[in-house]
Amino acid sequence: MPVPLRLLLVDDHPMVRAGVVAMLNLYPDFTIIAQAGDGAEAVRLHAQHQPDLTLMDVRLPGVDGIQALQAIREAQPDACVVMMSSDALQADVSRAQDAGAAGYLVKTSPHAHFARELRHAHEHGWCQPFTPESRRMQKGAPTRLSARELEVLECLRRGLSNNDIGKALNISPETAISHVKALLTKMSAANRTEAVSIGYETGLLRVDGGSSAVPM
Repeated sequence: MPVPLRLLLVDDHPMVRAGVVAMLNLYPDFTIIAQAGDGAEAVRLHAQHQPDLTLMDVRLPGVDGIQALQAIREAQPDACVVMMSSDALQADVSRAQDAGAAGYLVKTSPHAHFARELRHAHEHGWCQPFTPESRRMQKGAPTRLSARELEVLECLRRGLSNNDIGKALNISPETAISHVKALLTKMSAANRTEAVSIGYETGLLRVDGGSSAVPM
C-alpha cells in the first residue's frame, strides 16, 4: 500500500476541521498530521512538520489564509497548498492564485471530488479551478533562462534534492536553494513539478531527457 499523503489542515472552526478529518479518514491515502486554527499557527506547523499537502481556509483570524500561504511559500517555494472556503468569490480565488495556491476548493464539494482534487494537486502541483496555463496567462509566460538556470531545471527534472543539486553543480546547498527559488519565481511555477511541466511544454526540456540552451 502506498504511503499516505501527510496533510496539514488549517481552519478556525473546530467543527469544520472535524468534518474534514472524518471525510479524509474515508480514504487510506490521506493522513492528517497536524491541525491549525489560525494563519500564524499554520506557518509554524508547516515549518515543523513539512507536510506533503496543506489544506487551508481562506478566512482566518489574525494572519489570514492568503497571508499564511505567502509566508509558507516564501519559506518553501515548492510547498503544495490548496485553499478552501464556503464559497468561491472571484476576488479570493484570484488572490489565492496570485499567492501561489495549487487550487481552491469549496467546502460543500462532494467527498470524492475533494479527495480527487487533493491527490491531483499533490501529483501535478495544481487542481481546480487552476491550471498551469491559467497561471501563466495571469503571470506571463516564462522568461528566457540562463545556462545555469537550465542546469537547475534539468536537476529538477531528475528529481534531485537541494543537496544533490549542490553536488551536481558543485555549489553549496544554500546556493542551490536560492537557484531553485529564483527559477520557480522566474517560471511562475507553483512548485518543482510544475516547473518541469512548464519546461516540457515550452521546449526548455526535451522528452529524450536533454535541455535546450536558451541564452539571456
